[in-house]
Amino acid sequence: MSIITENSIITYKLPLKCSFYTAKVLAIYKAVQNTMKNNNRSHNNYLIISDSLSNLIGISNPTDPTDISKLNQEKTYKACQKGKVISFLSIPGHSGINGNELAD
Repeated sequence: MSIITENSIITYKLPLKCSFYTAKVLAIYKAVQNTMKNNNRSHNNYLIISDSLSNLIGISNPTDPTDISKLNQEKTYKACQKGKVISFLSIPGHSGINGNELAD
């Protein structure tokens, strides 16, 4: 799993038995977490791009999110409380978009 930023590539090793869904939602979680580590005041707007529409739908579910989606909601809320503006964008997977192929 990788997070691609304008200046770096951050990689994480996942457990061997990690499902595709879990891997994608963990990538989103780590991306949100990474925004909170950035203390550069000139960078407060973030766009997290994912090719997992089901995870983005899960994160936006206010009534019955999965446990990991709820963790993402809470982490995003905390980031927003610290002045971060986080937007999410769904893109098609494996369609040649720079960064997406590298992150997979």
